[in-house]
Amino acid sequence: MLYKLNKQIAVLNTKPPIHFWWLLLLLAMVFVPHLMMSFELYNVATMYDLELRVTGSRLLAAGKNPYFYIWQVGDAVEFYNPNLKLHSPANGVTSTPFTLWLQQNFAANTYCFIRKCWWIIQEILLFASVLFCWLLPSTRAKQFVVMALTSVFFLFSCNWWLHVYNGQMYILYTFVFSISTYIVLVKKRRDFLFVVYPLIALLRPFYAVALLPYFSFKKNQFLLLVTSAIVCLLLL
Repeated sequence: MLYKLNKQIAVLNTKPPIHFWWLLLLLAMVFVPHLMMSFELYNVATMYDLELRVTGSRLLAAGKNPYFYIWQVGDAVEFYNPNLKLHSPANGVTSTPFTLWLQQNFAANTYCFIRKCWWIIQEILLFASVLFCWLLPSTRAKQFVVMALTSVFFLFSCNWWLHVYNGQMYILYTFVFSISTYIVLVKKRRDFLFVVYPLIALLRPFYAVALLPYFSFKKNQFLLLVTSAIVCLLLL
């Protein structure tokens, strides 16, 4: 049995990856049951993290401190966070100022509308991220392994259900890393990283460390990287 399995893997390793359009169709078929389960969860989700980001963006737009503002009776209801812990000096908002600034116009809508839009955005980013992962392998055997792993650990995992339930934004970072990996390794466009690096540093500074191995660190690239880091710190 093991011999036959190894022989089959060896055969698959000699075959090229599945054609893009067939791969897209296969992902769509796998994504349909995932989407149905995700929609059921969305209907009962509290999206606690999304509430915090929306409140923080509204505070920033109003010129108030988005991290230490504490709602008082008589304040505008759009600044109220029902999940705020009592006797806390901070209000629970942890997104960077750049993230809050980006979604200011989006946060001006009603929360019900924002909640629906964010669920749709999450699913689109997940679909795109998985697709880029499926396009990375150079052989069909490796592609099948990646397809199985992403389906188990992304499409049908407890981690994703928690992501939907809490309204988190980690899928945005996953999308940035997956498209960066695809463009650098498959399209051989390493210069794309100099566009992504400042963006990911502004959205979540610590995650910029994960992109460092992609750089070759030649003298001019190193200077550009340092300049980007300084600009990001100033903007933050």
